[in-house]
Amino acid sequence: MRIWSTIERSYHKRNDGLYLELISHYVHFEDGAGNIQTKLDKSSWGKVYRENNTHNSFEGAVTITENGVEKRLVVSEIVVR
Repeated sequence: MRIWSTIERSYHKRNDGLYLELISHYVHFEDGAGNIQTKLDKSSWGKVYRENNTHNSFEGAVTITENGVEKRLVVSEIVVR
């Protein structure tokens, strides 16, 4: 049996035009026959990003593709929960 984990980050546009990061932690299990099962372990909200093609942020910047258009997001605020 083999076990490993992955982290997936997705970005959801809010009504005010900012993007909220969702961090999902998955655990994968592979049995002796090679069958893989994936389970969501936990998910939490991350940082708030805004679209900006010219400036950087010390906290981070990411590039996403939304509806076939590439967008560059920089951290606008850090959410503490």
